[in-house]
Amino acid sequence: MVLDAAIADTSDEDDIEDFSDGEAEAVPETQPLHGDAVPATRVEPEGGGVSSSTPAHYLSLNLAAMYSSNAKDGPSSYPLSGEMELEIGLKFPNRETAMLAVKNYNIRRSAEYKVVESDQSRYVCRCKQFGDQCRWMVRVAKTRSSRFWKFRKYEGPHSCLASLMSQDHAQLDSNVICQHIFPMVHADATICVKVLQGSVESAYGYKVSYKKVWHAKQKAIARIYGDWDESYDQLRRYLNALQAFLPGTIVDLQTRPYYVGNTLDRDSVMFHQVFWSFPSCVETFRHCIPLVSVDRTHLYGKYAGTLLMGIAQDGNNNILPVAFALVERENTDSWYFFLTNLRRHVATRPGVLLISDRHAAIKAALEREGCGWEHNVYCVRHIASNFATSFKSKEAKRHLVNAAYSKTQEQS
Repeated sequence: MVLDAAIADTSDEDDIEDFSDGEAEAVPETQPLHGDAVPATRVEPEGGGVSSSTPAHYLSLNLAAMYSSNAKDGPSSYPLSGEMELEIGLKFPNRETAMLAVKNYNIRRSAEYKVVESDQSRYVCRCKQFGDQCRWMVRVAKTRSSRFWKFRKYEGPHSCLASLMSQDHAQLDSNVICQHIFPMVHADATICVKVLQGSVESAYGYKVSYKKVWHAKQKAIARIYGDWDESYDQLRRYLNALQAFLPGTIVDLQTRPYYVGNTLDRDSVMFHQVFWSFPSCVETFRHCIPLVSVDRTHLYGKYAGTLLMGIAQDGNNNILPVAFALVERENTDSWYFFLTNLRRHVATRPGVLLISDRHAAIKAALEREGCGWEHNVYCVRHIASNFATSFKSKEAKRHLVNAAYSKTQEQS
């Protein structure tokens, strides 16, 4: 499933300058993974007999030992925080982890470097002041014989004078920040960006921008929950699972054809809108006051949208949501889609009162044939808010609210 619009991702990958020293690295090859033990194999000489000139230990080969793992085969226990000095022979499970180690090392020492080579088999950096003043450089490569990225060459530490940078650091990008704030975001995905800013400043000594920390938080959320596109791709599967494991769940998912240019892509569809209500909500509404309040709220994620909701009220004046819809925007079509489903599947008994604000789209949807709502009134709070916009008087607003809640002669 694809979406109505996409926002181009921004990347803060290091700028690369072509200062290669010409050293060749081995092109990486995929190594076979042997999860099962391989038993020792008896090797028989040609002809079937055992030659007296063949040593006995040549006749029994333990192939399992060829693929056994030990401490030397694992990655190094170098902390990514960067406090320790780098050294030749350090091994990391992937390129990204090796880059984080190099970045953190330089950030901790207020030093900056340039990337002179970066591809799928090597990562080479030099100090920005490389030359007579400083000879710091590092070469990390993935070799044929190992699945790890290994420090093949290193000259350090920095011999240049650390520059005083009070605000930011070139290598303190959103990837480094993401690695630092990941535990906090994993514990609470709603954590405030300003709190994360303070944590980064406390850990690294640099005051990074709100935008950079925000991008880092989005990367952390994507690592935890998957990115936006993946989430939309899983939507149909998620709704099917709800209906399978919560029998009685109401779902109305609508999609549109997806075109690549002027060509119809028959393998993909484009999300349009969805209505859903849980069986517990449907059952609960049967025991609530026969009225439903409807309202909407705008969504501010990567892909914009509007969430429509229906709210019921029980005999103790407690409120609870009973129906939901995710639509592209608030208009007559989206409200008609929501209100007809709400009436058809949830508010099914006769005489149910619909409470809404005076939005023109709701009024137009209710006037359409087949909407199904016979009784509707306007929310006093919204009327009072609109009244206060034109008449700046708290006293007049209070009288309006009191008049709306006052009883008629028949009621009194």
